[in-house]
Amino acid sequence: MPSATEQALFLYRLLWAIMAPLLRFHKRMKIGYDERILKQTLPEADLWIQAASVGEAYLVEEILTTLNPAQDLTVLVTTNTSQGLNILKTITPASPHIDLILRYCPFDRPATMVQAVTMVKPRLVVLIESELWPGLLHACKMKEIKVCVVNGRMTEKSMRGYLRMPAIWRSLAPTSILAMSPADGQRFTTVFGKERTTTISNIKFDRILRTTVDLTTDCPLTSIIPAHLPFIILGSIRREEEEDVLQMLNTLLHQNPQLIIGLFPRHMERVNTWHKRLQQDHIPCRLRSHISTPVTQPTVIIWDTIGELQQGYQRAESAFVGGSLAPLGGQNFLESLSTGLRPVIGGSWSNFYWVGEEIFHQQLVTRVGNWQEAARALLAELETPTDRHEIQRQFIKYAQQRQGGTSKACQEIERLLHSA
Repeated sequence: MPSATEQALFLYRLLWAIMAPLLRFHKRMKIGYDERILKQTLPEADLWIQAASVGEAYLVEEILTTLNPAQDLTVLVTTNTSQGLNILKTITPASPHIDLILRYCPFDRPATMVQAVTMVKPRLVVLIESELWPGLLHACKMKEIKVCVVNGRMTEKSMRGYLRMPAIWRSLAPTSILAMSPADGQRFTTVFGKERTTTISNIKFDRILRTTVDLTTDCPLTSIIPAHLPFIILGSIRREEEEDVLQMLNTLLHQNPQLIIGLFPRHMERVNTWHKRLQQDHIPCRLRSHISTPVTQPTVIIWDTIGELQQGYQRAESAFVGGSLAPLGGQNFLESLSTGLRPVIGGSWSNFYWVGEEIFHQQLVTRVGNWQEAARALLAELETPTDRHEIQRQFIKYAQQRQGGTSKACQEIERLLHSA
Protein backbone atom coordinates (compact mmCIF):
# COMPACT_ATOMS: atom_id res chain seq x y z
CA MET A 1 0.00 0.00 0.00
CA PRO A 2 1.41 3.44 -0.90
CA SER A 3 2.68 5.55 1.99
CA ALA A 4 0.96 8.80 3.02
CA THR A 5 3.73 10.76 1.31
CA GLU A 6 3.32 8.80 -1.94
CA GLN A 7 -0.45 9.31 -1.88
CA ALA A 8 -0.05 13.06 -1.26
CA LEU A 9 2.46 13.40 -4.09
CA PHE A 10 0.13 11.50 -6.42
CA LEU A 11 -2.64 14.04 -5.74
CA TYR A 12 -0.13 16.87 -6.08
CA ARG A 13 0.89 15.52 -9.51
CA LEU A 14 -2.75 15.44 -10.60
CA LEU A 15 -3.23 19.05 -9.47
CA TRP A 16 -0.20 20.17 -11.47
CA ALA A 17 -1.34 18.21 -14.53
CA ILE A 18 -4.44 20.42 -14.51
CA MET A 19 -2.74 23.69 -13.55
CA ALA A 20 0.41 23.72 -15.70
CA PRO A 21 -1.29 24.17 -19.12
CA LEU A 22 -3.58 26.89 -17.72
CA LEU A 23 -0.65 28.89 -16.34
CA ARG A 24 0.40 29.62 -19.92
CA PHE A 25 -2.38 32.25 -19.85
CA HIS A 26 -1.66 33.62 -16.35
CA LYS A 27 -0.56 37.27 -16.36
CA ARG A 28 2.66 36.61 -14.47
CA MET A 29 3.35 32.93 -15.08
CA LYS A 30 3.15 33.16 -18.89
CA ILE A 31 6.35 35.24 -18.80
CA GLY A 32 9.21 32.75 -19.08
CA TYR A 33 6.75 29.88 -19.51
CA ASP A 34 9.16 27.79 -21.61
CA GLU A 35 11.76 28.02 -18.85
CA ARG A 36 9.17 27.07 -16.25
CA ILE A 37 8.24 23.85 -18.08
CA LEU A 38 11.90 23.10 -18.92
CA LYS A 39 11.63 23.53 -22.67
CA GLN A 40 14.90 25.36 -22.12
CA THR A 41 17.57 23.28 -20.38
CA LEU A 42 18.84 24.39 -16.98
CA PRO A 43 22.63 24.61 -16.59
CA GLU A 44 24.66 22.64 -14.09
CA ALA A 45 25.49 24.52 -10.89
CA ASP A 46 27.11 23.85 -7.52
CA LEU A 47 24.57 25.95 -5.63
CA TRP A 48 20.91 26.52 -6.54
CA ILE A 49 19.15 29.39 -4.75
CA GLN A 50 15.39 29.87 -5.11
CA ALA A 51 14.04 33.38 -4.42
CA ALA A 52 10.29 33.84 -4.95
CA SER A 53 10.14 37.51 -5.91
CA VAL A 54 11.53 40.98 -5.21
CA GLY A 55 11.95 40.75 -1.42
CA GLU A 56 13.74 37.41 -1.61
CA ALA A 57 15.88 38.64 -4.53
CA TYR A 58 17.22 41.44 -2.34
CA LEU A 59 18.18 38.86 0.29
CA VAL A 60 20.03 36.88 -2.38
CA GLU A 61 22.00 40.05 -3.12
CA GLU A 62 23.07 40.19 0.53
CA ILE A 63 24.19 36.56 0.40
CA LEU A 64 26.10 36.86 -2.87
CA THR A 65 27.88 40.03 -1.77
CA THR A 66 28.98 38.28 1.44
CA LEU A 67 29.67 34.72 0.27
CA ASN A 68 33.41 34.23 -0.29
CA PRO A 69 34.18 30.73 -1.60
CA ALA A 70 37.79 29.63 -1.74
CA GLN A 71 37.24 27.90 -5.09
CA ASP A 72 35.16 28.57 -8.21
CA LEU A 73 31.44 28.24 -7.50
CA THR A 74 28.65 28.21 -10.09
CA VAL A 75 25.46 29.64 -8.59
CA LEU A 76 22.05 29.26 -10.23
CA VAL A 77 19.43 31.67 -8.86
CA THR A 78 15.80 31.14 -9.85
CA THR A 79 12.75 33.30 -9.21
CA ASN A 80 9.01 33.16 -9.89
CA THR A 81 8.45 36.73 -11.10
CA SER A 82 9.77 39.14 -13.72
CA GLN A 83 10.22 41.76 -10.99
CA GLY A 84 12.41 39.36 -9.04
CA LEU A 85 14.45 38.59 -12.15
CA ASN A 86 15.00 42.31 -12.81
CA ILE A 87 16.42 42.72 -9.30
CA LEU A 88 18.64 39.66 -9.67
CA LYS A 89 20.10 41.07 -12.89
CA THR A 90 21.54 43.99 -10.92
CA ILE A 91 23.56 41.73 -8.58
CA THR A 92 27.34 41.63 -8.84
CA PRO A 93 28.80 38.95 -6.54
CA ALA A 94 31.62 40.20 -4.34
CA SER A 95 33.79 37.16 -5.02
CA PRO A 96 35.45 36.67 -8.44
CA HIS A 97 35.07 32.92 -7.85
CA ILE A 98 31.26 33.11 -8.22
CA ASP A 99 29.74 32.50 -11.66
CA LEU A 100 26.12 33.67 -11.48
CA ILE A 101 23.33 32.26 -13.69
CA LEU A 102 19.70 33.51 -13.57
CA ARG A 103 16.54 31.69 -14.63
CA TYR A 104 12.81 31.46 -13.93
CA CYS A 105 12.02 28.71 -11.46
CA PRO A 106 10.48 25.56 -12.97
CA PHE A 107 6.93 24.74 -11.96
CA ASP A 108 6.83 22.55 -8.86
CA ARG A 109 5.29 19.64 -10.72
CA PRO A 110 7.13 16.65 -9.16
CA ALA A 111 8.29 15.16 -12.48
CA THR A 112 9.46 18.60 -13.66
CA MET A 113 11.43 19.15 -10.47
CA VAL A 114 13.09 15.75 -10.68
CA GLN A 115 14.12 16.66 -14.23
CA ALA A 116 15.34 20.09 -13.07
CA VAL A 117 17.43 18.70 -10.22
CA THR A 118 18.88 16.08 -12.59
CA MET A 119 19.90 18.86 -15.00
CA VAL A 120 21.41 21.19 -12.40
CA LYS A 121 23.11 18.52 -10.22
CA PRO A 122 23.50 20.97 -7.31
CA ARG A 123 25.53 20.14 -4.24
CA LEU A 124 23.17 22.34 -2.22
CA VAL A 125 19.75 23.94 -2.73
CA VAL A 126 19.00 27.12 -0.73
CA LEU A 127 15.40 28.24 -0.25
CA ILE A 128 14.85 31.86 0.79
CA GLU A 129 12.30 32.53 3.55
CA SER A 130 9.19 30.40 2.93
CA GLU A 131 9.82 28.53 -0.34
CA LEU A 132 8.83 25.06 0.88
CA TRP A 133 7.71 23.48 -2.40
CA PRO A 134 6.86 19.74 -2.10
CA GLY A 135 8.00 18.88 -5.63
CA LEU A 136 11.44 20.43 -5.18
CA LEU A 137 11.91 18.99 -1.68
CA HIS A 138 10.87 15.53 -2.91
CA ALA A 139 13.28 15.73 -5.86
CA CYS A 140 16.14 16.71 -3.55
CA LYS A 141 15.33 13.79 -1.24
CA MET A 142 15.36 11.40 -4.19
CA LYS A 143 18.74 12.70 -5.40
CA GLU A 144 20.17 13.00 -1.85
CA ILE A 145 20.79 16.74 -2.24
CA LYS A 146 21.07 18.90 0.86
CA VAL A 147 18.51 21.68 1.30
CA CYS A 148 18.95 24.77 3.48
CA VAL A 149 16.18 27.26 4.31
CA VAL A 150 17.73 30.72 4.84
CA ASN A 151 15.96 33.54 6.69
CA GLY A 152 13.12 31.07 7.22
CA ARG A 153 9.68 32.52 7.86
CA MET A 154 6.61 30.56 8.91
CA THR A 155 3.30 32.08 10.02
CA GLU A 156 0.93 30.48 12.52
CA LYS A 157 -1.49 29.83 9.66
CA SER A 158 1.19 28.07 7.61
CA MET A 159 2.25 25.98 10.58
CA ARG A 160 -1.32 24.79 11.12
CA GLY A 161 -1.46 23.81 7.45
CA TYR A 162 1.76 21.80 7.66
CA LEU A 163 0.58 20.08 10.82
CA ARG A 164 -2.46 18.67 9.02
CA MET A 165 0.02 16.31 7.33
CA PRO A 166 2.97 16.16 9.78
CA ALA A 167 4.41 12.83 8.60
CA ILE A 168 4.53 14.01 4.98
CA TRP A 169 6.36 17.23 5.79
CA ARG A 170 8.76 15.44 8.15
CA SER A 171 9.64 13.10 5.28
CA LEU A 172 10.39 16.14 3.07
CA ALA A 173 12.25 18.08 5.78
CA PRO A 174 15.13 20.37 4.72
CA THR A 175 18.62 19.52 5.95
CA SER A 176 19.05 22.82 7.78
CA ILE A 177 16.72 25.70 8.66
CA LEU A 178 17.94 29.17 9.64
CA ALA A 179 14.85 30.92 11.00
CA MET A 180 14.57 34.71 10.98
CA SER A 181 13.26 35.03 14.56
CA PRO A 182 12.75 32.94 17.70
CA ALA A 183 9.00 32.74 17.01
CA ASP A 184 9.60 31.51 13.46
CA GLY A 185 12.23 29.09 14.78
CA GLN A 186 9.74 27.61 17.22
CA ARG A 187 7.20 27.06 14.44
CA PHE A 188 9.79 25.38 12.20
CA THR A 189 10.82 23.22 15.16
CA THR A 190 7.20 22.15 15.69
CA VAL A 191 6.91 21.01 12.06
CA PHE A 192 10.41 19.71 11.25
CA GLY A 193 12.15 19.10 14.58
CA LYS A 194 14.61 20.94 16.80
CA GLU A 195 17.71 19.16 15.50
CA ARG A 196 17.63 20.93 12.12
CA THR A 197 16.46 24.42 13.21
CA THR A 198 18.61 27.42 14.20
CA THR A 199 17.63 31.05 14.72
CA ILE A 200 19.61 33.89 13.14
CA SER A 201 19.09 37.65 12.96
CA ASN A 202 16.92 38.61 10.01
CA ILE A 203 19.08 39.30 6.96
CA LYS A 204 16.89 42.29 6.15
CA PHE A 205 18.53 44.19 9.01
CA ASP A 206 21.89 43.80 7.22
CA ARG A 207 20.42 44.98 3.94
CA ILE A 208 18.77 48.01 5.52
CA LEU A 209 22.05 49.15 7.05
CA ARG A 210 23.82 48.76 3.71
CA THR A 211 21.14 50.65 1.78
CA THR A 212 20.49 53.48 4.24
CA VAL A 213 20.15 56.73 2.31
CA ASP A 214 22.71 59.51 2.72
CA LEU A 215 20.45 62.40 3.67
CA THR A 216 23.11 64.98 2.78
CA THR A 217 22.74 64.14 -0.93
CA ASP A 218 19.98 65.39 -3.21
CA CYS A 219 17.11 63.04 -3.96
CA PRO A 220 16.99 62.12 -7.68
CA LEU A 221 13.20 62.55 -7.72
CA THR A 222 13.48 66.31 -7.09
CA SER A 223 14.07 66.53 -10.84
CA ILE A 224 10.39 65.72 -11.37
CA ILE A 225 8.91 66.68 -7.96
CA PRO A 226 10.39 70.02 -6.87
CA ALA A 227 11.30 70.28 -3.18
CA HIS A 228 8.77 73.04 -2.44
CA LEU A 229 5.74 70.89 -3.39
CA PRO A 230 3.99 68.76 -0.71
CA PHE A 231 4.48 65.07 -1.53
CA ILE A 232 2.94 61.99 0.11
CA ILE A 233 3.69 58.35 -0.72
CA LEU A 234 1.11 55.56 -0.70
CA GLY A 235 3.50 52.65 -1.06
CA SER A 236 3.22 48.91 -1.79
CA ILE A 237 -0.57 49.03 -2.11
CA ARG A 238 -2.24 45.61 -2.41
CA ARG A 239 -5.39 44.79 -4.38
CA GLU A 240 -7.40 43.80 -1.29
CA GLU A 241 -7.03 47.26 0.27
CA GLU A 242 -7.50 49.38 -2.84
CA GLU A 243 -10.99 50.64 -1.91
CA ASP A 244 -9.75 51.86 1.49
CA VAL A 245 -6.69 53.46 -0.10
CA LEU A 246 -8.88 55.18 -2.69
CA GLN A 247 -10.96 56.74 0.09
CA MET A 248 -7.77 57.73 1.89
CA LEU A 249 -6.45 59.31 -1.30
CA ASN A 250 -9.66 61.30 -1.81
CA THR A 251 -9.56 62.52 1.79
CA LEU A 252 -5.96 63.65 1.46
CA LEU A 253 -6.68 65.60 -1.71
CA HIS A 254 -9.78 67.15 -0.15
CA GLN A 255 -7.85 68.25 2.94
CA ASN A 256 -4.86 69.52 0.94
CA PRO A 257 -5.72 70.27 -2.72
CA GLN A 258 -2.07 71.16 -3.45
CA LEU A 259 -0.82 67.63 -2.80
CA ILE A 260 1.20 65.46 -5.12
CA ILE A 261 0.62 61.81 -4.22
CA GLY A 262 2.93 59.02 -5.31
CA LEU A 263 0.91 55.80 -5.65
CA PHE A 264 3.02 52.62 -5.76
CA PRO A 265 0.95 49.46 -6.42
CA ARG A 266 2.63 46.36 -4.99
CA HIS A 267 2.09 44.51 -8.29
CA MET A 268 2.53 46.11 -11.71
CA GLU A 269 -0.58 44.46 -13.13
CA ARG A 270 -2.68 46.77 -10.91
CA VAL A 271 -1.33 49.93 -12.58
CA ASN A 272 -3.92 49.98 -15.38
CA THR A 273 -6.75 49.34 -12.93
CA TRP A 274 -5.66 52.29 -10.82
CA HIS A 275 -5.22 54.50 -13.87
CA LYS A 276 -8.72 53.78 -15.16
CA ARG A 277 -10.32 54.17 -11.72
CA LEU A 278 -8.73 57.55 -11.02
CA GLN A 279 -9.69 58.80 -14.50
CA GLN A 280 -13.27 57.62 -13.96
CA ASP A 281 -13.37 59.55 -10.66
CA HIS A 282 -11.92 62.64 -12.41
CA ILE A 283 -8.85 62.63 -10.19
CA PRO A 284 -5.84 64.14 -11.99
CA CYS A 285 -3.28 61.36 -12.51
CA ARG A 286 -0.21 60.55 -14.57
CA LEU A 287 1.94 57.49 -15.12
CA ARG A 288 5.49 57.81 -13.81
CA SER A 289 6.90 56.50 -17.10
CA HIS A 290 5.35 59.49 -18.90
CA ILE A 291 6.97 62.11 -16.67
CA SER A 292 10.34 63.58 -17.64
CA THR A 293 9.90 67.24 -16.67
CA PRO A 294 9.02 68.77 -13.28
CA VAL A 295 5.42 68.33 -12.10
CA THR A 296 3.85 71.72 -11.41
CA GLN A 297 0.20 70.85 -10.74
CA PRO A 298 -1.39 68.75 -7.96
CA THR A 299 -1.74 65.20 -9.24
CA VAL A 300 -1.51 61.52 -8.40
CA ILE A 301 1.57 59.89 -9.93
CA ILE A 302 0.98 56.17 -10.51
CA TRP A 303 4.34 54.43 -10.40
CA ASP A 304 4.54 52.01 -13.30
CA THR A 305 8.32 51.67 -13.05
CA ILE A 306 10.40 49.61 -10.63
CA GLY A 307 13.23 50.65 -8.33
CA GLU A 308 12.23 54.15 -7.22
CA LEU A 309 10.23 53.49 -4.05
CA GLN A 310 13.12 54.28 -1.73
CA GLN A 311 13.79 57.49 -3.65
CA GLY A 312 10.09 58.26 -3.25
CA TYR A 313 10.38 57.86 0.52
CA GLN A 314 13.46 60.09 0.51
CA ARG A 315 11.58 62.86 -1.29
CA ALA A 316 8.23 62.52 0.55
CA GLU A 317 7.14 64.39 3.66
CA SER A 318 4.98 61.48 4.85
CA ALA A 319 4.22 57.93 3.72
CA PHE A 320 1.73 55.11 4.18
CA VAL A 321 2.97 51.55 3.61
CA GLY A 322 0.37 49.10 2.36
CA GLY A 323 -0.50 45.47 2.81
CA SER A 324 -1.60 46.57 6.27
CA LEU A 325 -5.21 47.80 5.98
CA ALA A 326 -6.42 44.35 4.89
CA PRO A 327 -5.29 41.18 6.74
CA LEU A 328 -2.28 40.65 4.45
CA GLY A 329 0.59 40.82 6.92
CA GLY A 330 2.00 44.15 5.77
CA GLN A 331 4.69 45.26 3.33
CA ASN A 332 8.21 46.51 4.06
CA PHE A 333 7.97 49.69 6.13
CA LEU A 334 11.67 49.57 7.07
CA GLU A 335 12.67 50.98 3.69
CA SER A 336 10.92 54.21 4.61
CA LEU A 337 12.77 54.35 7.94
CA SER A 338 16.09 53.94 6.12
CA THR A 339 15.42 57.40 4.62
CA GLY A 340 14.56 58.93 8.00
CA LEU A 341 10.85 59.02 7.18
CA ARG A 342 8.54 57.69 9.90
CA PRO A 343 5.97 55.48 8.10
CA VAL A 344 2.27 55.05 8.80
CA ILE A 345 0.95 51.48 8.66
CA GLY A 346 -2.36 49.74 9.32
CA GLY A 347 -3.03 47.09 11.92
CA SER A 348 -1.87 44.10 9.85
CA TRP A 349 1.90 43.62 10.09
CA SER A 350 2.42 39.92 10.91
CA ASN A 351 5.01 39.59 8.11
CA PHE A 352 7.18 41.96 10.16
CA TYR A 353 6.65 40.71 13.72
CA TRP A 354 10.36 39.86 13.67
CA VAL A 355 11.10 43.60 13.78
CA GLY A 356 9.71 43.73 17.33
CA GLU A 357 7.07 45.81 19.12
CA GLU A 358 9.81 48.08 20.42
CA ILE A 359 9.87 49.89 17.10
CA PHE A 360 6.42 51.30 17.94
CA HIS A 361 7.39 52.07 21.53
CA GLN A 362 10.26 54.17 20.19
CA GLN A 363 7.75 55.97 17.95
CA LEU A 364 9.70 55.08 14.82
CA VAL A 365 6.53 53.75 13.15
CA THR A 366 2.94 55.03 13.45
CA ARG A 367 0.38 52.21 13.60
CA VAL A 368 -3.31 53.01 12.95
CA GLY A 369 -6.57 51.07 12.93
CA ASN A 370 -8.23 52.19 9.66
CA TRP A 371 -7.83 54.38 6.60
CA GLN A 372 -9.37 57.43 8.31
CA GLU A 373 -6.71 57.33 11.03
CA ALA A 374 -4.05 56.76 8.38
CA ALA A 375 -5.14 59.89 6.48
CA ARG A 376 -5.05 61.98 9.67
CA ALA A 377 -1.60 60.66 10.57
CA LEU A 378 -0.22 61.42 7.10
CA LEU A 379 -1.52 64.98 7.20
CA ALA A 380 -0.12 65.46 10.71
CA GLU A 381 3.34 64.35 9.53
CA LEU A 382 3.02 66.74 6.61
CA GLU A 383 2.12 69.69 8.84
CA THR A 384 4.69 68.98 11.56
CA PRO A 385 7.83 67.56 9.94
CA THR A 386 10.12 65.50 12.18
CA ASP A 387 13.92 65.58 12.31
CA ARG A 388 14.72 62.99 9.63
CA HIS A 389 18.36 62.76 10.64
CA GLU A 390 17.30 61.88 14.19
CA ILE A 391 14.73 59.31 13.00
CA GLN A 392 17.35 57.72 10.77
CA ARG A 393 19.94 57.72 13.58
CA GLN A 394 17.54 55.96 15.96
CA PHE A 395 16.63 53.40 13.31
CA ILE A 396 20.28 52.66 12.45
CA LYS A 397 20.94 52.04 16.13
CA TYR A 398 17.88 49.77 16.30
CA ALA A 399 19.06 47.76 13.26
CA GLN A 400 22.70 47.54 14.35
CA GLN A 401 21.64 45.74 17.51
CA ARG A 402 20.01 43.08 15.33
CA GLN A 403 22.43 42.57 12.41
CA GLY A 404 24.72 39.64 11.54
CA GLY A 405 22.27 37.20 9.94
CA THR A 406 23.89 37.25 6.50
CA SER A 407 27.29 36.24 7.83
CA LYS A 408 25.83 33.27 9.73
CA ALA A 409 23.80 32.21 6.68
CA CYS A 410 26.91 32.25 4.46
CA GLN A 411 28.84 30.23 7.04
CA GLU A 412 26.12 27.57 6.98
CA ILE A 413 25.98 27.56 3.16
CA GLU A 414 29.76 27.07 2.97
CA ARG A 415 29.62 24.32 5.60
CA LEU A 416 26.91 22.41 3.73
CA LEU A 417 28.66 22.85 0.38
CA HIS A 418 31.88 21.50 1.89
CA SER A 419 30.12 18.53 3.48
CA ALA A 420 28.38 17.72 0.20
